[in-house]
Amino acid sequence: VEDYTSSTLSDSVDNLSPSSILSLTCAVSESDWESCLAHASQSSYILPALGIHPWYTSELSPTWLSSLEDLLLQHPSALVGEIGLCKAARNLRTHAEGKGAALALQRDVFVNQLTLAARLRRSVSVHCVRQHGVLMAVLKELTSEKEWRKDETMMYPPAIAMHSFSGTQHHVKELLSLEKEWHQKHGIKTKFYFGFSHLINVIMCSSEKSRRQGAEAVRAVPRTRLLAESDVHALEDVGVGTAAAIGYLSDVLGESIKSVAMLTTKNGIDFLQTNLNCDGNSKS
Repeated sequence: VEDYTSSTLSDSVDNLSPSSILSLTCAVSESDWESCLAHASQSSYILPALGIHPWYTSELSPTWLSSLEDLLLQHPSALVGEIGLCKAARNLRTHAEGKGAALALQRDVFVNQLTLAARLRRSVSVHCVRQHGVLMAVLKELTSEKEWRKDETMMYPPAIAMHSFSGTQHHVKELLSLEKEWHQKHGIKTKFYFGFSHLINVIMCSSEKSRRQGAEAVRAVPRTRLLAESDVHALEDVGVGTAAAIGYLSDVLGESIKSVAMLTTKNGIDFLQTNLNCDGNSKS
């Protein structure tokens, strides 16, 4: 990451080879953590993120949270992710105690991971589908937790990336307004980033209404917080997936593919360096 500073960004984008693409690989379940770390260990250009995706909250071991913390402490460059809230998760229909209990568990798992990331000063990748109201409630509630009062500036992760963002421009504005409130009232410097992918924001947006809302959301994001995501499962698809996301953003913004590629590359590096530059990592 340190090789990709803003001063060398132009040359880097033009001369990238497949083996030197800076990427983030996210685990989605407890069983993925070791393989995610093994994959990331192959190259200094691959950063791992460890967490429990909302689709896999029914597969937790009794010690999952302490195990996650141990691994994060062992790997100071690791982010926390992919974590989140999802009303479309398949496990909501199969939970033994019903949908309500499944959603409550999902929320608890999310809060535990978010607070762990804050305490260890790790940035997070957040999946949020049809749960924006719950997300906002969780984020606001944490501000009032008594245990955080002694150090309010550390109550949230240094950066929160909304992964393959499927919300509206209203949701973008709500999160940015919350960020501003945190900074002004509590001195919290957490930054929200918004990622978009071709898979979620084009292929899975089949209606004219959903595509219009997606485009409006993209335009509501400040240029410095916009991310292009591959959102793929195979390493060989990362380049194609990222290029398709950049093409989508280029079309929505009415800007050249190269300028959007440069912009989102810089933003991606800024997001990852927010994680790497935190004091909690340098001390680990």
